[in-house]
Amino acid sequence: MPHHGAGVTGPDDDGSVDLPHLRNALARANQIQPVTDSISTEELRRKALMHLQAHARRLGVGEAGKVEKEIAFKKADFEKHIVYGEVYVPGDPDHRDAHGQWMTAEEIEKMAHRFMENLRLTQIDKQHDAEPDEGVVVESFIAREGDPDFTPGAWVVGTKILNEKTWEAIMKGEITGYSMAGWAEIIPDGEGGDSV
Repeated sequence: MPHHGAGVTGPDDDGSVDLPHLRNALARANQIQPVTDSISTEELRRKALMHLQAHARRLGVGEAGKVEKEIAFKKADFEKHIVYGEVYVPGDPDHRDAHGQWMTAEEIEKMAHRFMENLRLTQIDKQHDAEPDEGVVVESFIAREGDPDFTPGAWVVGTKILNEKTWEAIMKGEITGYSMAGWAEIIPDGEGGDSV
């Protein structure tokens, strides 16, 4: 991936943004290589992609395939400042989410495992501001049959809220849940797959 500094991800001196370069950088982020031993290849690629995606979101680049979903908190441990919510609940063509999409329990499990495999535990921001300083995922699991709190097959996370102002906003009811954002291949119904 070319190393072009601010011109790749932000405005040039004249205020313009090189959108083709940004799109290319997003497409090739998985090819970046570190120039020192101070960071692993995987960590560098993860950080680069997160940085590029944040800029792309601000500029409205690469929205195709973007998935956002609001998730209400279902449970809280007030003493430990931990909130719990279902990131995604399994569905089918007859049971869709608020955006008209659905995902099987198997795909949800894959998504949950990728999240953990890529160590995204500290990427908890507020209002998609791309500043991961709000909390850390301390629990992640697929709800089982008989769970008294969560839908079987749902991906559930528990997040310890580190920012005191954010915790206060949760207690006041100003923040009532998660907002998941990610990238997915959206397959229309009838074309051999789920809609997400």
